[in-house]
Amino acid sequence: MNSPTTSTRTGDIINNNTPDNSNNNSNHENNIPDNSIPAPKTVVLAKKECPYCDNSYTTFQSARNHIYRTHGKEVERRTKSDQGNAVHVYNKTNIEKYNKARIKILVKFACISCTNVMNTKSELASHADSIHIVNNPSVQQLPTDGHWIMQQEDISLKFHHYKSLCIKNSRTTTFKIEDHFNELLSMSGILVLQKRYDYQSLPINIFPPTLLQAMRSNVISKYRRDTFNLQISSRLKTIIQQYIDEEMEETRAKIELLTLSEEATEDERCVINAIVALLSYIYDCDMKPLSEAHLAASYIHPFVHGLLSSKMPAKVAHCSNIVADENHDSNNRPDYKVDIYGQGYQYQYTNAYGEIKPHADMSPTLLVNDFYRLAIFCKDAIDRFNLNEVLAFQGSYFVMDNCTIRKFYPLIRKIECTGYRVMYLPPYSPELNAILGSCKEQDEA
Repeated sequence: MNSPTTSTRTGDIINNNTPDNSNNNSNHENNIPDNSIPAPKTVVLAKKECPYCDNSYTTFQSARNHIYRTHGKEVERRTKSDQGNAVHVYNKTNIEKYNKARIKILVKFACISCTNVMNTKSELASHADSIHIVNNPSVQQLPTDGHWIMQQEDISLKFHHYKSLCIKNSRTTTFKIEDHFNELLSMSGILVLQKRYDYQSLPINIFPPTLLQAMRSNVISKYRRDTFNLQISSRLKTIIQQYIDEEMEETRAKIELLTLSEEATEDERCVINAIVALLSYIYDCDMKPLSEAHLAASYIHPFVHGLLSSKMPAKVAHCSNIVADENHDSNNRPDYKVDIYGQGYQYQYTNAYGEIKPHADMSPTLLVNDFYRLAIFCKDAIDRFNLNEVLAFQGSYFVMDNCTIRKFYPLIRKIECTGYRVMYLPPYSPELNAILGSCKEQDEA
């Protein structure tokens, strides 16, 4: 039951017309300077304590973690709009300041998930239980006709069992993203299927390797790789070879490529547009180490924009670095995205995300964290916009100019063993079909 005073904000001065000084952008303890205290009669200070025990906390996130681990309950996080509201904490510093100013202090209890304050701990617990507890539906409540069945196995039930096991273990074990990658993603409702499927992090009694292999093959079989027209592919490589050999100027090369695109299919045209966009950013010099902004603006954006953008329907590929539309309550920001605009020229949804890291900033932890973020972005978009699939890419690059790496296979293998992937641009690419396949998959998504 909510207290009739739950709308009172901490730090409000009761029976006084002076302005409120609580509009500070911190969620932590806000100690009030001596010269900022007016001459009011009463002020509200909030205790930051767990609703279910006497444990105190500093941040709301630490309180959520404590409640989850100790009391087995998941409470909502504060919305982004509430995160900027200050909490005037009941602590020694604030008590002394207000007592010195002869201001009467009302002590209440701050809610972890919203800006309300309660008179008693029991009211706080009742408020949290009735409004802020997250109750996920059980698998028995979900329709059975949408379950994924393979090899006479109910994959949906298996994954639900694995997810429940991970959630239970997380209450007693600290999961690190490098070592518990699958566990953390499964808790968000995400199962990762990789080409290398024999991982000990997935319990074989739930997901044996043969089943994982069959699941991935089943997913991949839904996509096809279109092939380039041989004549167009040959002409494309010839134009780029002439440009590289300085037999053709950049402007003429672009004109020739765009003329060639008039004969191509829509998907082939996207690949040609991506190559045209890159020509302006290819220099014959030893480049300094690239920053993330340089890598995104000069290489990722021209290539992806040319490959995935279109006018009808409007698909706008762009550098982002803003909070994703599908999760306003989160502070996470993707580096790159493709937005879809539908009828009426209005934004409809996002169906592609990218994370970018230059070589200087790259570490295994950062790469895994970026992959985790991409998975969350994609799942949130699928859930909110009711999509079947979303495309994600992760860019981590270094550039090797004017070398014959394509002929030096030991070096190629050494590079790929460190986690990089060697991508050949024409004319050294035996085929352009891999690029074309990415374009087709994004269109279908």
